[in-house]
Amino acid sequence: MLNITELKNIHDDIEQELVELEVIMSEETINYPNFIHVFKKLDSMWDNHEKGEEVLFLKLKEAGYTVPYDKIVFAHGRLGKYKADLMKALNSGSEFKMKTALEKSGKKLITYLREHIRLENEVLYTLPEDCCNNLI
Repeated sequence: MLNITELKNIHDDIEQELVELEVIMSEETINYPNFIHVFKKLDSMWDNHEKGEEVLFLKLKEAGYTVPYDKIVFAHGRLGKYKADLMKALNSGSEFKMKTALEKSGKKLITYLREHIRLENEVLYTLPEDCCNNLI
């Protein structure tokens, strides 16, 4: 299970990748190797983060802490559509489809991830650092 500090650090790492994705999106032509690298890294980080986080937030809820567990888990499910849209465009080999997907789904993915991380951080920063030590 992730602890609060690890979760905060992962949020910071995800934000760095989101900034890199924004840079890729702002370029005239798509740097495919960089996009693939960033997308895979972001996807892997998010998947690992999501699994550990759901366990942590459920244990916090069960321990009596006020956490929006259902909202957090529901939000995790919404990200799949944006990731799938980007992957489909990438696999098409079409620069036009990739640019379109980045403009629509890429921007939504970035906005949504940032909103979601903000929600989680609001919860995490209100908890005492050692609150999870007895939950494992």
